[in-house]
Amino acid sequence: MMNAANYRKWGAQRNQSGETDFSIWAPASAAVKLWLNDEEFDMHTAGDGWHHITKPALPGDRYCFVLADRTRVADPASNQQQVGPLGPSLIVNHDFIWKNPDWKGRPWHETVVYELHVGTFTPEGTFAAAAEKLEYLADVGITAIELMPLATFAGSRGWGYDGVLQFSPQRDYGSPDELKAFIDQAHGHGIMVLLDVVYNHFGPAGNTLQAYAPAFFKKDETPWGPAPDFNRAEVRSFFLQNAFYWLETYRFDGLRIDAADHLAGGGGEVDFLIEMAREVKRTIRNRHVHLVIEDARNAASPMTPLADGIVLIDAQWNDDFHHVVHVATTKEKGGIYGDFAALPYDKLCRSLATGFVYQGEPRPSRDFGSSGEPSDHLPPQRFVNFLHNHDQAGNRLRGERLRALIALPLFETLETILLLSPQTPLIFMGDDHGSANPFFFLRPSG
Repeated sequence: MMNAANYRKWGAQRNQSGETDFSIWAPASAAVKLWLNDEEFDMHTAGDGWHHITKPALPGDRYCFVLADRTRVADPASNQQQVGPLGPSLIVNHDFIWKNPDWKGRPWHETVVYELHVGTFTPEGTFAAAAEKLEYLADVGITAIELMPLATFAGSRGWGYDGVLQFSPQRDYGSPDELKAFIDQAHGHGIMVLLDVVYNHFGPAGNTLQAYAPAFFKKDETPWGPAPDFNRAEVRSFFLQNAFYWLETYRFDGLRIDAADHLAGGGGEVDFLIEMAREVKRTIRNRHVHLVIEDARNAASPMTPLADGIVLIDAQWNDDFHHVVHVATTKEKGGIYGDFAALPYDKLCRSLATGFVYQGEPRPSRDFGSSGEPSDHLPPQRFVNFLHNHDQAGNRLRGERLRALIALPLFETLETILLLSPQTPLIFMGDDHGSANPFFFLRPSG
């Protein structure tokens, strides 16, 4: 297995002498220059497509890379952008005075998740404004906030799943220090903060990485954008570095990995998901760090303890629970819901008792092929249940929450089941106060 953990570092890294090492993997560009505060410097070729230079740099300094054809591109590992993904990157000082430096997190069985989109959670749409609501969320009983993706995307409005600069928080939400302050304040209220990360694709707009490192991506795109090629050590090192960046620099308490079933690769030996989880769980041992996946395969094996007792994946979003609840209460049977149309209440009982509905049985939407793995051996808290989330509301034509589709007493009964069952509950923002506002699909826009 290739060891991505020991591979080359991406981006701008402050070294022990106080200067900054700039590195970029640009195998399709014969030469690369560093543009730093209106000056250009030739970078040294370091083999295998890498380019490197060390220069003095201060926080706030602007920089980018200049390709052989004179195209300027942002640092793919930029920690902050001056404007959008096509503008200059900024040197960031990550020194921060934490008010809760001894926070160790919470064990997973205490988790009550609140999914939150920073841009629409408050009228201001910022980290600072969201921080003002933390005391309220703690009083409600929330123990973990899951932030929808923050990676910089084109435009100023979007869900975050079209990110193209994976290390740079979307500037419209606030600065790196304001994100840290939000996390720090959450810890002060006893709330964990998880980050939704998208490693299975890049957004279709603003992705300059394709111009100078086309080998970073597979030949075939996903329906959402170009897919990274996890068979390459450079790609694995990029995302492994990214995971530790969020967990250590920002002190997030965990990651929710979007569409984890798309993270295959690694010379046929091991999926990147498993490699990343092993590195995280074996490296960060002084506090609780949780990894949650979205996986259309209904994969139970990543949540099964290893021989040494380590659980690589703490929990998985349980779409089966949502789908069968939706079918049973709305009678909708089109599309994805067709798999749950027959005997929905029996399927709901199975989900509450043993996790997935499909645990290896034939599935109609997959030409009656086998779907899922047995999950009845797993503790119930390994399954994150929800009545809806950003997908189920946002992908509807009118953005309706389940509350708007069924009678209120029935919805309240479902909420009671969600909160009192032994599975891990996820509440979508607004459900805590009975919001009827729709949550629409947000495409990046200027």
